[in-house]
Amino acid sequence: MTETIKLDEMEKVQFWVVSPNVKNNEEENDWKDFISKNPFSCMGWGPEDERGMTFAEKIKSNDVIINAQRKNWVTTIFSAGVVTSESSLQRIDGMPSDAYMRRLSPYLSKDTFEKNTISFDGATYNGGNRQIPAIYELHPESNIIDKEIVEYIKTKLYMEKYMNSLKKNMNIILNGAPGTGKTYLAKKIASQMIIQKDKDVTFSKEEKELLSSHIGFVQFHPSYDYTDFVEGLRPKDNGNDNIGFKLKNGIFKDFCKRALLSYKKEIGEGKKDEEITPYVFIIDEINRGDMSKIFGELFFSIDPGYRGINGKVKTQYANLQEGETIFDDDLDAGYFYVPQNVYIIGTMNDIDRSVESMDFAMRRRFTFIEITSEQSAKNMNLNDDQKAYMKRLNDAIFNENTHNSSIDLSSSYHIGASYFLNVTDFRELWEYKLKPLLTEYLRGMDEAGDKLEKLHKAYNNESA
Repeated sequence: MTETIKLDEMEKVQFWVVSPNVKNNEEENDWKDFISKNPFSCMGWGPEDERGMTFAEKIKSNDVIINAQRKNWVTTIFSAGVVTSESSLQRIDGMPSDAYMRRLSPYLSKDTFEKNTISFDGATYNGGNRQIPAIYELHPESNIIDKEIVEYIKTKLYMEKYMNSLKKNMNIILNGAPGTGKTYLAKKIASQMIIQKDKDVTFSKEEKELLSSHIGFVQFHPSYDYTDFVEGLRPKDNGNDNIGFKLKNGIFKDFCKRALLSYKKEIGEGKKDEEITPYVFIIDEINRGDMSKIFGELFFSIDPGYRGINGKVKTQYANLQEGETIFDDDLDAGYFYVPQNVYIIGTMNDIDRSVESMDFAMRRRFTFIEITSEQSAKNMNLNDDQKAYMKRLNDAIFNENTHNSSIDLSSSYHIGASYFLNVTDFRELWEYKLKPLLTEYLRGMDEAGDKLEKLHKAYNNESA
């Protein structure tokens, strides 16, 4: 069954900082090591103490905890995550002693913050102090430093949610309005799945080569078919002006071949399935192609429940196969399957005219994650001016709070952040990009000119 995920939960929760200084004794380093690698936040004081009471009662489920310390003027973030349990006194493997604990999921380990550039100077607790208090609440609505910390952690947690969804479901589709950065986000998710580093961080030469071999990319279009994607006959010069045909793998089958070679090599080295390096295949504009024609019998093989040999199928041109392939090591000749280490990310625009043609059998095999225009602004780090212009225009198109539209359009017609990225001349943006696009949206509607003028005034923050 298709699951649609909206990643807006963190807009309505509180953010807290908990410092490992609470065990300020010989166990301090052990506690730092524990919370750096395990999905928990810990507190030494019980509910009878004000700090322990805050930890147990004021921090609610779905709030976010940042485990951080500021020592000798240097800030270190050890981990962060979304609270999923009540506070309880316990001790588990790796803990130096008993403590009150809250479980975090999704959870970001210390490795996530290796390139941390966030400073707590000037934060709510008074960043001029040498140390962070044992526990305190961030106030992003009134403190600019708190706001920067919250936005930084949100971005990291959103990315973790995307990756967790891909790991769990194996096939996801990022859907949303045009310009919401779905392709950029797909590449970022793929990069972090493989190397566990932010795409905005500089990669080494070896890391770039690894990403190049482990990430596949294709953009679907109406003329794309099975022979391009899986396998098909291609012209071959046989000499003497004779043209013949030869069976050749399509881009996805070649990608799966590389993934299977890598999988078998790593298994041979003693690695477990969860330790195998993933291969991520990105299908841009997935709904613009004829899904049944492109995937054919692979509808079965890409199902998360039938990865590996359990999902073996005979391909359409199996009888023309010459010699053995890596897929024949475990099967009779002509079979093919999608390896366990292959993950698929698709992207699609909600308002594309070909959306309705997407096969329901294919829809069932993907988890859909909606990328809203608001979320795209965070993903692309728009500045306040860019956000303001975008929000005014999108609220006029369809207001998410009131669920009203003065021009009879839905949120699927919102304008994504990529239109505003690096823009300083907003008049030029309107004239040459937004106006033509909105004119097309309104084509054929009653009073289209008046509606376009309403949008223009809202964009410029003029009274209607």
